[in-house]
Amino acid sequence: MIDKLRLRDIEKTATLFGVSLAQAIGARRSFLWKEIDYYLTCETSYFGWQVICLPEIELALKELHQLKMDLYYRNRPKTDNEITPDMIALAKEFKITDLIEVDRAGKVCCLVHAEKTPSMAYNRQRNKLHCFGCGANMDSIDVYMALNNANFHDAVKKLQQ
Repeated sequence: MIDKLRLRDIEKTATLFGVSLAQAIGARRSFLWKEIDYYLTCETSYFGWQVICLPEIELALKELHQLKMDLYYRNRPKTDNEITPDMIALAKEFKITDLIEVDRAGKVCCLVHAEKTPSMAYNRQRNKLHCFGCGANMDSIDVYMALNNANFHDAVKKLQQ
């Protein structure tokens, strides 16, 4: 498993070169993706693929994932008002039909652009809206935000109650 030293090393390198941490991590991620691409396109035997390429690809993918997780936990709010992925999933399960009125055909006027005839279709299985006029896709969080002029945090909190 890749330890937290990777992120500390990237921070030190960023300060040494006078760039932001985001730029340094972006450069490292770019390098890792190029390395993965190299191993995916190299021509080798089955044995070479299993012994050399595949383990290197797995290591690069693990490091990419670890960088993502380290950044998430580092930048995560430390307050009680924190929103977790579970809270977002629960808010997305809130029925859109409880927020807006959908006609029998499953249509509603688009919430993104002004229109006279409904062009937004409601998918009951996925609990999502899709506008065939502007191409907008909305879940229950997006609908609540559009109707109440709320931000993402407030929408997730309200839809959970």
